[in-house]
Amino acid sequence: MAAASSVSRLVVIIILINVGAKSDTTISVTASAAAGLLSSPIQLERKALLGTGWWVNNGATSGNYTSNHCKWTGISCNSAGSVTGVSLLLYENDNIKGELGRFNFSCFPNLK
Repeated sequence: MAAASSVSRLVVIIILINVGAKSDTTISVTASAAAGLLSSPIQLERKALLGTGWWVNNGATSGNYTSNHCKWTGISCNSAGSVTGVSLLLYENDNIKGELGRFNFSCFPNLK
């Protein structure tokens, strides 16, 4: 059974090498897709923050806020740009809307 699995993997690798070798476009699209996948967790975090509704009425979707959520008031990030902390204390007097149930904790693997 293990030999059949190894043969299957080898066949798949050979097919992928042949497809990539025949087309420069395939290689560049693959590289582009890989780059997109690397940045997608950070974009997912930003979308999850906006999904709470906490920043929508506080300028996050207007020109007052940068698309870099790490620069938003109350957001702390690590050097890679992943959210490590969220504080709503600064919005205490702004009648901030939203609820904790709308906060998708699974989108923030580095939250402390």
